Amino acid sequence: MNFSPKKSYLANVIFLKVVLIFPNTRRHSIFYPSIHQPSLGLAYLAAMIKNEHDVLVIDAAAEDLDFKQIFKRIEQFRAELIGISTNVSIAYTACELALRIKIRFPGMILVMGGPWATVEYSFIFRHRIADYVVLGEGEYVFKEFLHRLENDASLDDLKGISFKKQDGTVIANQQTEFIQDLDALPYPAWEYFPSSTKYFTYYRHRPFFPIMITRGCPYGCIHCTKIIHGYKIRKRSIENVIGEMKYLKEKFKAKEFIITDDNFTLDVKYAERILDEIVKARLNVYIAMPNGVRADTLSPKLLAKMKLAGVYSFAIGVESGVQYIVNKIGKNLDLEKVRYAAKLKKKYGFLLRAFFILGLPYDSLDTMKQSIKFAKEIDPEFADFFIATLFPGTEMYDIVENTGVIEKKTSSNSCEGETDTDSISMDFGFYFKPVINFSFAKLKPGDVKTAYNIAVREFYFRPRKILSVIGTIKSIYEIEYILNFFLLAMNNVINGLFFHKP
Repeated sequence: MNFSPKKSYLANVIFLKVVLIFPNTRRHSIFYPSIHQPSLGLAYLAAMIKNEHDVLVIDAAAEDLDFKQIFKRIEQFRAELIGISTNVSIAYTACELALRIKIRFPGMILVMGGPWATVEYSFIFRHRIADYVVLGEGEYVFKEFLHRLENDASLDDLKGISFKKQDGTVIANQQTEFIQDLDALPYPAWEYFPSSTKYFTYYRHRPFFPIMITRGCPYGCIHCTKIIHGYKIRKRSIENVIGEMKYLKEKFKAKEFIITDDNFTLDVKYAERILDEIVKARLNVYIAMPNGVRADTLSPKLLAKMKLAGVYSFAIGVESGVQYIVNKIGKNLDLEKVRYAAKLKKKYGFLLRAFFILGLPYDSLDTMKQSIKFAKEIDPEFADFFIATLFPGTEMYDIVENTGVIEKKTSSNSCEGETDTDSISMDFGFYFKPVINFSFAKLKPGDVKTAYNIAVREFYFRPRKILSVIGTIKSIYEIEYILNFFLLAMNNVINGLFFHKP
């Protein structure tokens, strides 16, 4: 394979100087757009390659870095290859960063990975955003990819890599098999990341670190993609999990762990054994489960063990307060179980977040109002109302594409000081701003925005709820988060009242 455009970066080196970047998600908002924590994916990649290559991690969101600051670090490090993390919510920001890097550093090898890049690799090559895309689980693929680049070896048969050849042919090798032996992965390399104090989040204790215990989810929710971790649940050994926790306590003085699993409690007996071992090891840590646990797995016995192990906060995915819609989207969840879980959490004193999605294909303004009513009924400390995202590769996308209307959005990306030929217009659909971009049956985009404004106003701007949220504060970090949260909520409500256009 001919790598001639990159020869200047690869010449006469024993190992590559690799920069891994998480884009600055603060860039397009006057408020912090979302909570943020260290990227577990980048930490695993850094751990996989650190013994063979020189690594620099730039978490631009944590440090609120602008382009010039990012470029300066790349120059000082004398980078030869850059990898950018790319999921659905940061797709626009990641692509914008990649394009600016290409303009600033002609010939730089640029790689993207993550759920969005895995699905949209054709888009990436069509707009010349990156040179390579890692498809699916990337730890072993990325390591082998770097090895072949070093040795100028062919990538044509490397599973899990997509790229565009000089003749214009796009090679999209199938993803590798899902990693079965999760214990074989090294512990994430957190030594490359900023201090926990740099991260804007509601977690109470610093230092905190994300931990992956299982991968995969067997449920078929139409709005979700399993393209990265698949349907089959894969588990680490209990010894390996506890070993990582002890390592984080000893090396980084960890005080809190963030369990990032999609379904940590799916196998209740396994989850209980993990919790028992945490207690047995006397780790004395705090634990949050922000990605959500299944409400129908929660029981007094499990919650008691969670409490004893140090869990203080968890989330449940509800999606809709209408049972018919919950069934239609493949959630396979009885809302009575949600009501029961909400009652249990109060008994055991947990902080509860509940996730709702407004604008699902089977929604209408009436059903979305029912979801808001349900959120107020179960009364979690926090209700997160998300606007439905049409993500290629999901069943929901196919349903809407076949029987609904998808509205396209073109965003122009231009860089300061560039020529017209460097400017690019890209159809980003949903990814640029969180607004509904499709119509389906009774669902209209204007209704979704109306419902979102109602949800924020009716759930949070109740005197009792305001007081209860303030009552949850136990640390200075939560004060900062909640202040920004209410400022953002007020901004949304004001826009909805005075600037709403159906």
